[in-house]
Amino acid sequence: MWTCGQLKQRAKYSLANKYWSALLASLIIWGITCGITWLLSIVSSAAMFSSLFPSLLSNPYSYGSYYEVSQFFLRMLPTMILTVVMSFLPQFFAFHPLQVGELNWYSRNRETPARPGYQNLFCAFTRTSYWKVVGAMAYRYLFLFLWTLPALVPYALIFVIMAVAQTNASVAFLTPLLLLVVIGLIVLPIIASLRYVFIPWILADNPQIGYRRAMELSKIMTWGQKGHIFGLYWSFFPWYLAVLGAAFLTCGFGAVGIIFLIPYLQATYAELYAQCRHNAIQSGQCSLEELGFASPANSQLPPSHPNA
Repeated sequence: MWTCGQLKQRAKYSLANKYWSALLASLIIWGITCGITWLLSIVSSAAMFSSLFPSLLSNPYSYGSYYEVSQFFLRMLPTMILTVVMSFLPQFFAFHPLQVGELNWYSRNRETPARPGYQNLFCAFTRTSYWKVVGAMAYRYLFLFLWTLPALVPYALIFVIMAVAQTNASVAFLTPLLLLVVIGLIVLPIIASLRYVFIPWILADNPQIGYRRAMELSKIMTWGQKGHIFGLYWSFFPWYLAVLGAAFLTCGFGAVGIIFLIPYLQATYAELYAQCRHNAIQSGQCSLEELGFASPANSQLPPSHPNA
């Protein structure tokens, strides 16, 4: 059984003499993501302004009646839909493949003493891999979203009970019980997110593996490990507190420190995935070839080995 300390020690070893290369790899992904977000925000703001400004300029005080207000929002509806669509499309068609590419770089980084090439950051954008990565990540996103829906039902019931309680106070005692149910149902999406946490890592190893097998392998790799994985994530909480404290003391500028923490986080998660991948391979539930390894020389070594 692995421990958080072991994974972090291996992460430090994999980053030895390569920390700044890892930081540059993450900054490339971060810069592209921010650039796309910035450009799309300009386009959506321009579209919103072009729809809103002529209406206000023609008659700025005419929106008093319900009909006039509804007509105004009907004219604005296409722009609002465009804004929503533009906020989701980059997530699926750009950000998810970039995330897979970043994880590919960190996985390759731990397998060789040499620095991986930065072309690995764009491994998901090949003709044979792109749509399979987009589809698998979209399916994961949809699946996690569906797991959050049960937690929304008690919220609706709480509002209904509060409304009924205004006329019938005897039902008010149900509200605390529903709050407990809400807290319990919040655990469901957390468990689901831990169950499918390795999907982007599996796609980083083999982008053509398909969403069904990626989900199945992630469930296999996390079986009996979810509590330990959650504990690993929680172990970084003091680091986040330190960054938050630095941001508070420096009027927000200290938040930039989170950027310098990213290589350490990603390298540790790469070790976590390698350990769980090794366990699945050793148990015969998947193979190196299935995960895209043409030569099993390095990957057959147990993840505790410094060169694995």
